[in-house]
Amino acid sequence: MAELDQGVDLPVLAAHAGMSERTLARHLKEELGIGWAEFRQRARMIKAMQLLASPSLQVTDIGLAVGFDSTSAFIR
Repeated sequence: MAELDQGVDLPVLAAHAGMSERTLARHLKEELGIGWAEFRQRARMIKAMQLLASPSLQVTDIGLAVGFDSTSAFIR
């Protein structure tokens, strides 16, 4: 999930995985215990935490880099 700012959604991910959206969603729920939206949110937050460790990056830039539409959405 290196391109978190690209707006990858479940249909695109399912196509890359070679399975239906429903099957991918079921696997996420069974194996991770969470749905796609929560998985994507957690991946964004983990990447943001890594980027926040760099003092040279602005919070606004980090939020946009991990796929949030605005600084306020990232902060929320």
